[in-house]
Amino acid sequence: MKNIWKRLFAAMLCVFLLIPLAGCDALDEMRANQAFMQEDGTILWNSKIYKPLPNNDYFQPSMDSDINVTLTADDVPVLLSDMMAITYMVVSQDKVLLHNYSGYYCREDFFDVMSQKMIEPLVPEELCYQYGYYDYEQERYITDFYTLSAEQTRTIDFVLQSVTPKIFEQHPDYYSEPIYVEQSSKDHIMRRDFVTILVENLGVYLVLDSGAEYEVYSVPDAFQSVFYDMAEVRSQLLYKNQPVFPI
Repeated sequence: MKNIWKRLFAAMLCVFLLIPLAGCDALDEMRANQAFMQEDGTILWNSKIYKPLPNNDYFQPSMDSDINVTLTADDVPVLLSDMMAITYMVVSQDKVLLHNYSGYYCREDFFDVMSQKMIEPLVPEELCYQYGYYDYEQERYITDFYTLSAEQTRTIDFVLQSVTPKIFEQHPDYYSEPIYVEQSSKDHIMRRDFVTILVENLGVYLVLDSGAEYEVYSVPDAFQSVFYDMAEVRSQLLYKNQPVFPI
């Protein structure tokens, strides 16, 4: 009992010592970004309940907001939230999802729709790749998706079906930035790895990873321009909204 009272007194002392050091804005931000673990395993944040979603390896939503939530027990004062945090969680841009090492939590009003997606098999509706860039106007890092055109998709399918691959036990060396193409749902929430595109000076290659070995497909000369154009577009996407510095 004495130890409990000592800990309680120490916590209260910390609160009183920290109050003068914390400005109103900082305190408001800490309060807004503190979430509380509930006894039933849900999370309470900003007066909304978040429920744990079932696991699905293909569930890969974009979590690129600037908000980090501090998860604590239900009775932790805001000034002690960092000291007594259970974990920290990232937030989706629309604030529908919370995520940490244990999985995803979905806001209660979206839970039924989102949990249904988690138990359904992935039906690829398009091919895409994810890219990221720093937006100097918004002053934050942004991730987005580029959807391959019908021509690009047909060309990949044709090469994979018509070219005999070479088999390697290790990933082949490359000098360009790979393009990691995924099979995806329309909303890009459900995705899985599909093929890696290597656009090199001496040729273009498609790489399939089976887990035990790598299948490398050399793209015929007649179709390489499709992939060189794809690499050029990707380069433009990575550096859009960048400031122009005078020479």
